[in-house]
Amino acid sequence: MKLHPILLLSTSAALLLLLMVLIGISVGASQQHFELVNTINQYSNDLLAQAFPIRTIIGLDNIFIALYTSVIILIVMQLKKEDETTKELLYIILACGLTAGALDFLENFHIITMLSGLEYGLAIEPLEIKEQMVSSMLKWHLSYFAFFLMAFALKPRSSLEKLFCFSLLFIQLPTGVFYYILEGTLFGDILFYARYANLFVGFLLIGVIFNIRNSTKSNISNNEVRYSSENKLTPTFS
Repeated sequence: MKLHPILLLSTSAALLLLLMVLIGISVGASQQHFELVNTINQYSNDLLAQAFPIRTIIGLDNIFIALYTSVIILIVMQLKKEDETTKELLYIILACGLTAGALDFLENFHIITMLSGLEYGLAIEPLEIKEQMVSSMLKWHLSYFAFFLMAFALKPRSSLEKLFCFSLLFIQLPTGVFYYILEGTLFGDILFYARYANLFVGFLLIGVIFNIRNSTKSNISNNEVRYSSENKLTPTFS
């Protein structure tokens, strides 16, 4: 059975995300730490102290961005082909997803630029840290919104798809939004990892759902071809 490209890309994205989280936990470093406001001295010292792992994680994250934006593009193309959802809704999902991906790239480039500047003795400006947090929050919330809308575009055909749409509406959005509201608290720390767990499971489910849809469509097409062939071979009498 041929695997759907969405399954391959989304599974790759999920596994790469898991790898980045595990690397971050093992070495005590994460680019997420530099998406939040901190004092100039603390921010600069932490960035220099975590220079190598941060460069490694950001390199992997850039690949991850390419993977998840590709998933969004292919999902929109697939849903447009199925022609069960208004095109305007799909275009909004695509615009939000691509904008989030562009902001994600920009965010990584900014962190690397600040790190390189510190290594050359160039101080970070306070506004840079604030802008970093604003762009990061905008990136995350655009992605939350894109997947929230996907719950209305998917038109569930099975219990698995209904469960997935429920999670898009009532789990992924509140988890992401309240992480920033409660950041710095114990519950915020829990939501930090819950957000990544939600992403990991979500990417796996997306791949499985569209692979099942593709397999079902292929089986229906094969049955129609077989039925047509049998009818042609059946003699008719008048």
